[in-house]
Amino acid sequence: MRTILLLTGLVICAAAYAQNKDSCVTCHAGQSGAYGAPVHEWQTSIHFQNAITCSDCHGGDPHSDDPAVAMDRKKGFLGKPTPTGVPAFCGKCHIAVRANYIQSAHYRALLSSPGGGPNCVTCHTAHAQQKVTLNLINEQTCGACHTYDRAAKLKKTVQGMEDALTSTERRDERMFLEGMDEGRERQTLFSIRNRTHRLTHVLDVARITRELDGIRPDLTTLDAQIRVKERTVADRKRLGTGLMIFFLLSATIAWWAHEELMKPGDGEMPTDE
Repeated sequence: MRTILLLTGLVICAAAYAQNKDSCVTCHAGQSGAYGAPVHEWQTSIHFQNAITCSDCHGGDPHSDDPAVAMDRKKGFLGKPTPTGVPAFCGKCHIAVRANYIQSAHYRALLSSPGGGPNCVTCHTAHAQQKVTLNLINEQTCGACHTYDRAAKLKKTVQGMEDALTSTERRDERMFLEGMDEGRERQTLFSIRNRTHRLTHVLDVARITRELDGIRPDLTTLDAQIRVKERTVADRKRLGTGLMIFFLLSATIAWWAHEELMKPGDGEMPTDE
């Protein structure tokens, strides 16, 4: 019986190992230069933090040790996309961002001069992508291709909404730490931030301004929902404080009453126990 259990455990472990095996990382991490660098860059990325693997983007079979099988086109291996193919490559997951980007001057420049116009990796890098904030719009990054004036105006247009989102996110986090269920609020916050950030890819300040006006009511609604929870938490704290004071006073009065009752009466001799 013990042998059967041991063999069963070994089979389960082997199956789990095979399922989690990633031959892309195993093979490329030990290589130098352009073949190994992507692995080390990816390990610093938001993709790595969210368990997005090489094969999730590049396809192939990460469970095979045979390079010919792992990078077989029949296994869905896509390899490295061309500069004009990058938007569709990233757009497999970032659908809405791609939809905005292909309406932009960046995309038109990419099509008119393949390799010359910016695509996703120009600003976000190919493998070391970080969590996106408006700080990505800066003079160093944008100024590498053109003057910063237009980008600065775009950033200023979105900055107010970004600040409001950051403030709301902090309040939502405080409510979570207070034990409130913030699942629905977090989904709404993620949706609003996502809609706001992807707007930046159209590079059209007038359109961004117009669409932000359409997003703000959702943020106002979310703000009201969090405010209700803040009042609930405040009420609970006031109730807790009141109960604590009540119990302390009750204990004090009970102790005082006990001491008074234990005092000897007039003419009564104190007992000596």
